[in-house]
Amino acid sequence: MCYCAYRTLLAMTPEEEKAFLLLRSDIDVLAFVGLKPETVLQSLPQWDSLTMLLVMEHAATYYGRTLSGAQLRNCRTVRDLIQLLLSR
Repeated sequence: MCYCAYRTLLAMTPEEEKAFLLLRSDIDVLAFVGLKPETVLQSLPQWDSLTMLLVMEHAATYYGRTLSGAQLRNCRTVRDLIQLLLSR
């Protein structure tokens, strides 16, 4: 699937789309094709404490953000997670 098809499929802003693709490329367990903005994180077998630590490291590396476990647990969907990563 080409880059432009992701935007149509995922209905994200360009900034959200970029963050989504970067997250998927950086964290292998989130890199499967069926992931959508509406995907509930708790429904993913891969969403566990190790994945949360990887997301925290991703946030620190790419966004200069320190995220807490509580912040990640408050994210219900992939879109919530992306919005948390992009929040200032």
